[in-house]
Amino acid sequence: MKEIFKLVKKNPLYFAKRLNQKIRYSAQDYYLLATGQANNNIVNQREFRVVGLRRTGNHAIINWIMQQVKGTVVLVNDIFINENPFRTVVEAFESRDPDFYWRAHRIKSNPLYAGDDYLDNLKKEASRDFIPKDLLIFSLEDYRLKLMDVKRFQKRHLLYFGGSGEKIDILILRDPYNLLASRLKNERIGLKTRSYVKSFAEVWVEYAKEYLGETNFMKNNKVLINYNQWSKNENYRKELASKLKINFTDAGFDEVTSYGGGSSFDGMGNKIQLDTMGRWKAYKDDPVFRKVVSNQKLREYAARIFPEISDVEKELNL
Repeated sequence: MKEIFKLVKKNPLYFAKRLNQKIRYSAQDYYLLATGQANNNIVNQREFRVVGLRRTGNHAIINWIMQQVKGTVVLVNDIFINENPFRTVVEAFESRDPDFYWRAHRIKSNPLYAGDDYLDNLKKEASRDFIPKDLLIFSLEDYRLKLMDVKRFQKRHLLYFGGSGEKIDILILRDPYNLLASRLKNERIGLKTRSYVKSFAEVWVEYAKEYLGETNFMKNNKVLINYNQWSKNENYRKELASKLKINFTDAGFDEVTSYGGGSSFDGMGNKIQLDTMGRWKAYKDDPVFRKVVSNQKLREYAARIFPEISDVEKELNL
C-alpha cells in the first residue's frame, strides 16, 4: 500500500484519470457480463498466454515465436489483467494524452494494425467485433500467479478477446541472479512486482514453484521455458517449437526487440553478442543485490532449476 501512495503522490493527475477510467470500464464490463455478452465463439484458432517477470526475456521469446508462425498473429503486450486492452489502446490513440499515449503501442501485429485502417480494426476489437486470428498472444508481466486462477478474470477474458480453440500457457523463468541484475540496471522496474505487495525474491520463488509443478495456478496446457537454456541451446529451442506446435526456423532468435526497451545492459543489438548469463557480475558487490539473493528459498530453488550457475553462489560466497 505504501508503494501505491508513493506513486499517487508522484503523479496525482495521472492516477485520478486512471481511477476514473477504471470506474467507467468496470461499469461497462459488469453490464456486458451480466447480460451474457461474453461468449465462447471461436475467433482465435490458437491462444498463447505468456507469463513472466519483467526482464526475463519475455519479449525476445515472444518475438521468436511470432516470426515462426504463419497467418494472422496478434500480440497484446503487457496487459492489465482486468482491463480490455483493445479499448484502452483506442482511448490512448484518440486522447493523445501523454500520460496515456505510451499505452497505445501495446498491440503488435502484421499486418492487422499496421495500415491506414489500424484504428478502425482496433475499434472493432474493442467493441467485441473480433477479427479472426490464427494465433493470439498476450503477455502478463510481474503478476501474482494466483490471479491466473480467478474465475472472474476468466470470464473477462472471453469478453476482451473472444473464444479460442487451443490454449497454451507459457511460463518463462530466468535465473534470479542475472534477472535481478537486469532489474536493478533498469531502475524504473525496481524490486517490487506489479501487485505492490511481494518482494522480488518472494515472487520469483512463487514462479519457481509453478515451474516445478509444486503449484498449478496456470490451468491450460502448460509449456515451461527456461530462458537460460533458450538463449544458448538450439536443440532446446527445437524442442520448444515442437511443444508449441510451430514450425522451427529459429527466425528472430538473433534479435533484441524494442519492446521493453531492449536489453537493460546493451540496449538494441544482436542477441548472440549479449552476455545475458554474466549480468550478475556487475552487481556482485552491490549491497541491495546481495541482500536479495541471500534469501534461502530463492537460492534453493535456483540451485534446483539452474544447476549450471552454481559457480555464481560460490563466487558470491553467501
